[in-house]
Amino acid sequence: MTAPTAEPDAADRVVVDASVAVTWVLDEADSGRARALLDEWARRETRLLALGLLASELVSVMAQRVRRGELRPAEGVAVVRAVLLLCPPAPSPELSIRALELVAEPGGGGTYDLHYVALAEQERCELWTADGRFWAKVGPRLGQDRWIGGVASV
Repeated sequence: MTAPTAEPDAADRVVVDASVAVTWVLDEADSGRARALLDEWARRETRLLALGLLASELVSVMAQRVRRGELRPAEGVAVVRAVLLLCPPAPSPELSIRALELVAEPGGGGTYDLHYVALAEQERCELWTADGRFWAKVGPRLGQDRWIGGVASV
């Protein structure tokens, strides 16, 4: 009888969505919590996983801040570059197919958000978000409290 093959340890990687990445680099309500988690993940050498969508979502947030005069364009570019260095996006067409399948499941969610759910499923690891509305929809499905707002203050 052979020993079962070990699954990769899910604790060595996490999926982060754009809302978490934004809280690392801009001052948001949950930035302290998000930065503390980032420090903990760095200490544990946890691999940060993201989607190709991350870059587009970050650019959208930075563009809004630039238009409102909260950031200069060069600062927005620097933020996007810094985040993409922390968690380089991994493209996967199959994730889009899975996201579409997830739309029909109870709890649903936006298609961009469901791409992150699909990546966490594929990698069998945690999904972290700072988006409370997204978490309210998908959190019960994932069965884990991985919402930045649910982390004790630091």
